Amino acid sequence: MNSTPVQSTLREMHQLFSSPRTWIGLAATVGMLTAMGPFGTIGELEFAPRLVYWAGIVLLTAPVGFGFIMCVSLTLETIKAPALLARFVAGALAGIPVAVVVSLWNLFSNPPEAYTPAYLARLFSYTTPVTVGISVIFHLIGSSYGSHGDERSGKDEPQLANSSPPANLRRNIRFLQRLPLELGNDLVSLQAQDHYVRAVTLRGSEMVLMRLTDAEEELQGIQGLRVHRSWWVADAHLDRLERRDGKPVLVLGDGTRIPVSRTYLSSVRQHLAAKQAGQRPSGNTPLQNP
Repeated sequence: MNSTPVQSTLREMHQLFSSPRTWIGLAATVGMLTAMGPFGTIGELEFAPRLVYWAGIVLLTAPVGFGFIMCVSLTLETIKAPALLARFVAGALAGIPVAVVVSLWNLFSNPPEAYTPAYLARLFSYTTPVTVGISVIFHLIGSSYGSHGDERSGKDEPQLANSSPPANLRRNIRFLQRLPLELGNDLVSLQAQDHYVRAVTLRGSEMVLMRLTDAEEELQGIQGLRVHRSWWVADAHLDRLERRDGKPVLVLGDGTRIPVSRTYLSSVRQHLAAKQAGQRPSGNTPLQNP
């Protein structure tokens, strides 16, 4: 069953705010705002109160803004709205809840002299450009990382020890450019999960917000095949076919077992036979006839 935009948003937020990099970024933002003291806070507040004020602003608005942007953009994408337009609209609308959060924090920490609709409108004029910018920038980074970073990724990525694909493979495979460098280039499998694709390499896994069919289009240059409506597997990691409870199961080199649908069974057999004939590494278990 496909998850709703709210469920997908909650999962994405859990992933984001479980990452140490997110908290490092938020801490750096708090430090920068405290030091700069924008909107008159550097003159009105001493260092300690200013630090508390901006920490509250950042820590309260980050989950509200991010969650609102993700939920609205996913909702718009389900009705076939272009992704960039969806992120722009979501960012613009996110300025409203973010402005409300800022106003409530101001009321709690530093009550303004005139808490009026005009004051809220002024806050909205401040928050909207920020939320739109963040929404669009994150979309562009996520969707086209590598189109402006191909040269950098090819030059800066270190050669990975014990990794069969060359380090510069990432330069030519767009999907690999979506994955963190620490996951390497040796892609094992892709699994469709709601609006996401779970990409597994020999070094770990990452959730990518896209459809499996779109991911396959970005894998030109990596030999592999679809084995199930929800699974794609790289040829290099095919091992053998087995039967479990009367159903064919593909076993990968690391022991992972993946269901094979009847639609793709013939293709899987052909790929395994070709690998046995000329490409199969020594020491693997012989192909079983399911």
